[in-house]
Amino acid sequence: MNNNHQNYFMTVRTEVVLQICQFLDIKSYLQLRLVNSDMDFIVKLINKQKINEIRFRLINLQEDNEEILKCRNLIEQDKQKLRQDWTSIFNKIYFIEIKALSSPPQILLEIIKYFVFLMNPIDQLSKDNYSYWVLYKQLVANLNILIIRIFEFEPERISKNKLEILQQIYEFNQKYIRLRLDGIEFMYQYVVSIIEVRKRDYYDIYYNYQTKLQEYQKMIKQLQKLQQKLQDEIQLQ
Repeated sequence: MNNNHQNYFMTVRTEVVLQICQFLDIKSYLQLRLVNSDMDFIVKLINKQKINEIRFRLINLQEDNEEILKCRNLIEQDKQKLRQDWTSIFNKIYFIEIKALSSPPQILLEIIKYFVFLMNPIDQLSKDNYSYWVLYKQLVANLNILIIRIFEFEPERISKNKLEILQQIYEFNQKYIRLRLDGIEFMYQYVVSIIEVRKRDYYDIYYNYQTKLQEYQKMIKQLQKLQQKLQDEIQLQ
């Protein structure tokens, strides 16, 4: 019995293999090396092709920027208007007064939850309201940094998923008024003002553009890293 294993994939012409592999994602085609070390030369060819392909996409994405520039300008106008509105109702004493509360009411915790959720780079909302109270006090402990973050917030970085979760805050509209806390009024109006601008169509256009841009840049870095690794292996042979 012949135990020699034949790699039938290697009997296919290189140009055909390249045509097939162009439909694979990066993770899939990098795994070719794990299948058989004979695949190294194919991986090198594909790697070069993939880098050129992604660079071409990246160039096209960056060149087709007339609409993106328009979106960017509209977003900057929104942020300037938001800062003006926030300045008229902001006072840092609000945050200190709320932090001093020994037992915050449930409705206050609800508003704080969405404020802290907005300020943090996360897309999942915890059901533990008290954990957001702890995070709030940590934010206020560095009040000057928090103020900078408030006034330099970038609504265009909010994902669609996060935007959808944030809109749950509307459920508490008017309910917080009976507490007569200026701080809770500011936090509610702050979150709502960001939601209202982020819902505009040009934010989605810009967000999708930035997401693609980051994906392409990440893919190029991965491929360049592999290319350097392959080159180092050649030098060691």
